[in-house]
This record gives sequence, structure tokens and C-alpha cells, in this order.
Amino acid sequence: MRARHRLISLLIAVAACGPAAAPAPAIRHAPPPAATPAPLAVAPTPVDALPIIPATPQPAPDGLLVTASVGDPLATLTALVAYADAVKPGIGAMLSPAAAIQLAASQGVDLRGVDLTRPVRAFLLDPRAHAVPVIAVVAVADEAALRAQVAALGFEVVLHGGWAAIGDRAGLRAAAPYALTTAVATAPPALPRVTIAVATVMTHYRAEVQAFFDQMVAMQPPVARAGMAPWLAWYADVFAQLDRVELDLTADRARAGLALRLVPRPDGSIAAFARQQRPGEFKLLERMPAAAVAMGGRLDTSAVFARMLELSRPNLIAMGGTEIADVAMTAFARWPALANGENAVTAVPIPGKLAVAALWDISDGAAAQALWLDYLTALGRGQQGLMQTQVDTNAARYRGVRFARARSTSSSTAMQPGMALYGGQLDVAYAVPGPLFAMAMGGDSLGQLRQLTDVALPRKRPRPTPPALAATLALARAAHDSYVIAVDAPVVRAGFTGGAAPAPSTDELALLALGFDGDAVVLRAALPATQLAPLLP
Repeated sequence: MRARHRLISLLIAVAACGPAAAPAPAIRHAPPPAATPAPLAVAPTPVDALPIIPATPQPAPDGLLVTASVGDPLATLTALVAYADAVKPGIGAMLSPAAAIQLAASQGVDLRGVDLTRPVRAFLLDPRAHAVPVIAVVAVADEAALRAQVAALGFEVVLHGGWAAIGDRAGLRAAAPYALTTAVATAPPALPRVTIAVATVMTHYRAEVQAFFDQMVAMQPPVARAGMAPWLAWYADVFAQLDRVELDLTADRARAGLALRLVPRPDGSIAAFARQQRPGEFKLLERMPAAAVAMGGRLDTSAVFARMLELSRPNLIAMGGTEIADVAMTAFARWPALANGENAVTAVPIPGKLAVAALWDISDGAAAQALWLDYLTALGRGQQGLMQTQVDTNAARYRGVRFARARSTSSSTAMQPGMALYGGQLDVAYAVPGPLFAMAMGGDSLGQLRQLTDVALPRKRPRPTPPALAATLALARAAHDSYVIAVDAPVVRAGFTGGAAPAPSTDELALLALGFDGDAVVLRAALPATQLAPLLP
């Protein structure tokens, strides 16, 4: 375990800038018999010797779970330093490549033997099969210095073609032939990347993954277990469809970010779901009233909606009883055909009461209104389950649009944390203004609904999109995202903590985005320096 930690420390030091070293095994000669001298013969290579690296590419070892690579360690660190300096001026001098090399030296790690301008790679083998499962591969700058450092750390090294594989002997025998041929011959991505071989992980650890899901169910209160178990079973099925997951790091002076790419098998439901998606236009989101949190875009859930609705049935029964669950299942089954365009949602954090507003493109306003009025009428009749709801299907009228309202309370302790976000009572209002379906929740729900009606039925030229949201959506369109969540983080923190509210950002917002690339699902997160800086002391 200690050796494993030492190798990981070496990798971190190299990436941040960027058993003793054994010489090649000597040929051993069999001594001639005393009575009859014989020609010298070469003894067979010991089975536990360091591997000899062939000239031809080699396959990946069985049990290779994770691969990490940094194409240019110094350039990566320079970009991260620029971002850190933008967040907190002056901190960059403490994190420069030279400072990192000095810090490594102070910890007993000499990096002179490594060429920090060339790619660094690391490979994680199955920890159950290898005492030291991490293998590091670096370019050699000074062989003597590299061998001395590896020996000082207690590892061994195999050199081939200007590259060095570092680890313990068992790991090197398993992974070095692949790492020093196939891997180094493949150009690493420009961005630092970690690739998890999910299919291999599931082959080796399926029982442990299932046990983890079972434990999560067992930890829930009895009332929640029936509803949670089917969802976790679905998640396990989705996870089992993945071939690999790729995690990329991005950074420049303006922002840092992560991109998580889920690559499924081509014959599964994830791939089919991804192929039916399209990039978002975000035109509806641009029209929403200004808010600290804005989310929206286009996401076609028709392929999975029926399954999601089925999995939601236990929760619907717990919330309102069997009759309400039946009505909801029937009504909501029609929703994907009606709400087949984009949607937009905003949230304003108010101390003690969160205010949420949403709009959906709909294909048939009359059908959408009938669907929700039928559901709300049934909800008002049924008072079983964890929620008690008062319904008014004629709560107000505004510009000829009928408003419906549902106010719910609950005495269940399990519901209290969620209800507290809305001041202890969930107040939801609904309307169908023209071509859109509108919903407002929390805060002044009827007042919010009037604002949404004005958005749907504009009397004059719509107000301009807030500049920070406009800049963020421009980046999302350039990345071909389908759905985004944009957050003004300092404003949100002030809203929940009750502190002095800062002025809304005029720069881009923090972003979480969902996109699709062929069969792959891509999740992106970006945190601008202007969003992070106000959050730090």
C-alpha cells in the first residue's frame, strides 16, 4: 500500500509540472559438468523477470481499468496557473512550473530525469490482482537521474524507445509491453483525460456494484425503499451499457471546466436515446424573466418517458394515494406528445422560499389545459398519502388566461426538508397562455404566472436577454449543447445564506450542459473565474 502511494505521489508531481532500478537481466551461463566440458548455454529467462518490450504493438492487459494522460504537462499547468491567477491575483506565482518542480524536490522527488514537455500517462490495473496497480509512463530526459529517482522511491523501470514505464515488477510485466508500444504510439488528446473502461470494471466488479446499490436501498427509510429500488435497478442497467467514460479537463485564464463523455455500446438504449437528440436553440430561455438560475433547451425524452413514469408510480402512490397515481399516470403519458419542443425554467433563491417559473412549447394548448385540469381536479379529491392538497382550478384570470392553483402541505418528517425550501407550503400555479404551458412554484406563484403570461403573449418587443445569460448561451450553442443549467453562483449563495445580494453578473455564468455526439452523451461543466472569485475569502 505504501509503495502504491509513493507511485501516485510521483505521478501527481510529474503531472503538476507535468523496488530499486533494475538493470536489464544479465545472461546467465550454465557451468559445464565436471567430467565432460560442454559449450556454454543460455539459461531460460526467469518467469518473474522484467519484461522485454517487443517492436510490434501489444494488446491492452486484462484488467486495465483506468487510463490517464496529459499531453503537455507544462502547458497544462501554465493554463491552470493562469486561471488561478485570474481567480485570485498573485496566486499564480506560487503555482508556477518552476515552483512545482521545487516543491517536488523538497518532498524528495527529483524530476530532472523526466521530459516534462512530452506526454505523461498512467494506467490503473485491477487492484485485486496487483499490490501496486499503478503504472506510470514518462519520456526520458536523463536516464541516470530517472533510474536514481525510481530506485529511491522503491520501484522498478523498463526503458524502450525514449520512454520509461515505472511500477512494481508484476505491474510492469502486465502493462509495460502495451504501455511502451501501443499506448505511446497513440497521440494523447490535447486535453488532460482520464478514461474509465466501464465494461472492464463491470466484468471484474459487477457483484460489488450490485452490492453497493443494494446497500443504498437498505439505508433508506422503509417508506422510500419501494420507490428507490426500481430506479437503482434502472441505473445499474444504464451503467452496464457503457463501454467507457472519458473525463477531460479544460482551463484557460477565463474559465476552467470538465467534460464527461459517456460512450455506450452501439446496440443499447443509451445509444438510441443519444441519436434522437438535437442541439438546443434556447430561444425560449432567452425570453424568461431574469433570474439567478436559468435552465432549458431541447431534450427528447419520448424513448424513456414511459419507463420513467412507471418507475415513478411508487412515489406517486406514497405522495397522494393509488387513485391520484392512476390519474397522474394516465395524464402524464400524453405529455411527451404535447410538450415536444423546448422548455425553459428559472429559479430565484429567496431566504425561506424558493421561487421557480417554467415554460414549455406545446403543440395543442387545449389538450394541455384539459390534461392538467383533470389531474388537479383529481388531486383535490384525493387526500391520502404524504401530501394534503387544496386545489382551485379557477384561481384567477389574467389577459383572458385561466389560472389554476394547488397548495400542498405535509406533516411527514420525510417531506419537511423539501417543503422548507418553499416556506413550508408548496404553492404551484398553472396556465396555458397561447402556444406555451406555464408553471410557477413557490414565492408569489400567481404573480409569477402573470409574468410568464406576458412572456408568452408579448404586448411589445421582448426585453433583451441579460448579458451574462446571452454570453453563456452563445458558448452553449457553439458547443452544440442540447440542454443547459446556467447559474450566477454569488447571487445564489447570497439568496440561500441571507447575505447581501451582489449585483447580477454581466460576465458569463457558471454552466452545466448536456449534449450528444453520435451515440455518446456529453456532460460539460464550466466555472468562469469571475464566478469563482467572489465565493472565495
